[in-house]
Amino acid sequence: MPSLAGSGGFLRKNYLAVLVFLAYAEAAVIPFMGLKWDSPFLVFWSALLLTLLSISFLRLLKPSGPQAVIDLCFVISLVLALDLFSVLLGPENHWLQPMNYVLIALCAVYYSLGFNFLVSAFIFILQFLNALSAGAAPKPMASLAVFGAYLLGTAIILGRLFQSEQKKKEKAMLAVRRMHEGAAGLDDGPGNMQLSSISTQGRLSNLVEMAEDLDHVLEELLATIRTSIPCDNALIFMTTKDAEKLYLRLYIGDAGLSDSPEIAIGQGLVGWVAKEKKAVLVKEGAHGLGYLNDERETGAFLAVPIMNGGILEGVIALDCSVSSFTEKDKESLSGFASLALHILQNARAYQRVDMSAKEFEALHRISAELSSSLDLKTILDKLATLSQEIIDYDYLTVSFMEGADAAVFKTLKGYDGLKVPDGPVPLAGSLLGWIVENRQELCFTDLNQRTQKLPVFPSGLLKTDFKTFLGIPFLSHDGCMGVFTIAMRAPGAINAHQHHTLSIIANQVAVNIANANLHHQMEMMATTDGLTGLTNHRTFQDKAGQEFERAQRYPEPIALLLFDIDHFKKINDSYGHPVGDAVLRKIATLLRETVRTVDVAARYGGEEFVALLINTDFKGASLMAERIRGNIEKSRFVLDGQRIPVTVSVGYAVFPEDAKEKSGLIERADQALYAAKNGGRNQCRAYREMAAVKSYK
Repeated sequence: MPSLAGSGGFLRKNYLAVLVFLAYAEAAVIPFMGLKWDSPFLVFWSALLLTLLSISFLRLLKPSGPQAVIDLCFVISLVLALDLFSVLLGPENHWLQPMNYVLIALCAVYYSLGFNFLVSAFIFILQFLNALSAGAAPKPMASLAVFGAYLLGTAIILGRLFQSEQKKKEKAMLAVRRMHEGAAGLDDGPGNMQLSSISTQGRLSNLVEMAEDLDHVLEELLATIRTSIPCDNALIFMTTKDAEKLYLRLYIGDAGLSDSPEIAIGQGLVGWVAKEKKAVLVKEGAHGLGYLNDERETGAFLAVPIMNGGILEGVIALDCSVSSFTEKDKESLSGFASLALHILQNARAYQRVDMSAKEFEALHRISAELSSSLDLKTILDKLATLSQEIIDYDYLTVSFMEGADAAVFKTLKGYDGLKVPDGPVPLAGSLLGWIVENRQELCFTDLNQRTQKLPVFPSGLLKTDFKTFLGIPFLSHDGCMGVFTIAMRAPGAINAHQHHTLSIIANQVAVNIANANLHHQMEMMATTDGLTGLTNHRTFQDKAGQEFERAQRYPEPIALLLFDIDHFKKINDSYGHPVGDAVLRKIATLLRETVRTVDVAARYGGEEFVALLINTDFKGASLMAERIRGNIEKSRFVLDGQRIPVTVSVGYAVFPEDAKEKSGLIERADQALYAAKNGGRNQCRAYREMAAVKSYK
């Protein structure tokens, strides 16, 4: 006999049920005590009910015992609360009675029919005692009987209705589970993951579709078996993915099956066949099959395993109540099991071929999408979009190497309110740096920030409140170009298929980035002067033509400045051509730093440079010309500790006052430059001033 006071005793385990029982007994006698609003006992009784409601509600949130008992205690506490108000309001006020119907309706949604009957009985007994304590006449007693009948009818009708819907839901869930288990049975697993589409959902849809086709073939096989070997039921069980249970894949038969015919390996006759991997024949008195509603003796039973070498694929089972099976039937069913194995193997072979075709199609589409542009921003935007289709990531970054051990971040997704860091960021001492150094992918499905040795990103750069992380390097023949990362807050949020797919996309992106870089280099070679890095002569002529067309549509002044290095031939002769090249590069740098980004600076030819100043009038051109000349004169050109004097002469003209066309403006600026050189060099001359002198003369 269990101890009532010791640890784990009856009262300790069931104190809530005992309290509710005592409270119900107290509620049964309260109507005879004449409880009123001003009764001293009301305070105690109300406090007890509130305590019961609170305790039972908390136990609902954190169950620590039988769930049905806890639920019943909570519902009875509600019944007692309603009864208390009914007693206080008196028998003449019946407006609280409909609340009992509402309570029964809610119970019908969540609980069994027996549970509803029990609650209805508790409610009716209290109502009967209330009527009895008030000395009810026969007519009110008849009304009470009608109330009880309605209460019972509500419990039965709604209980049956919701139970029927619940069974339909459970059967639908079971069908979906069978379909998914069948799809998993077709999948070759992570070892041979292939790209069926760019989304995991697409892959699952394909597998489910194939599983449905396989079911049709297996159903025909069962029909053939049932024709060859007369039986009540013919069933095919398949192993679950963890190989610990059997689930019912298909059946043809007359007898009713249990709601969830799932059998553990080794349980019952079917489980024994799966465990021992041997056929079993019971000619009469078979019982404990594990899949029938009525597990009494069914007569004869025959089952054989479907074996793939030493691996169990499933079990074919037959049962019959009117006749027996023979050894010949056992041999025949073994032959059908071999045929079932061939069907499964052919379905998997077809799945591999079909997946390979879809993989090629998906790769072709991805390649076409990514190759449709050589613009880096467009490529990275498509990478983020494709990755989102594959996995619902929380964070995404793309960074490119700047030197050997630093990176520039180009794309950040999910880091709301955080701007892309300016300039290169050192990667030393981070997992990003490890990926770059080793040129290998990194994947963590449960990243623990407290135990990992290195931070994911350089310290303090980005928040790392995630558990799942994948980092893939962009590789080329020259080394690692950058790193692509995605991260999810939840652990285990990426599977092998998604990892494989993202790796393929990242490799394709790396190829496209390399092509974009090559295209950019070729474009730079075609449009840029190789020595100075400025726009070359041909490209300058094209850009100047475009600016003049725009200025003629929207009248704006344009200034053109021509520069020529003074005595440049003497610099080459005295110090050598390498020094002359260095002078050209430095002047180009000074010119690029001085003009605005909207202006066009170019090497015009030899030691001549040109600057096209957009929306600049005569005064602005004069200031810019003098600024450039002064900056060059003040700059230090040093060789072996010796300063090389370098100056320039500048000539400039302004559209539309000095010329109406591009060629005319260049000619006027060239004439002004010629005047500056003849006037002593290291000076600026405007065509307008030179023309005014000629006019005066």
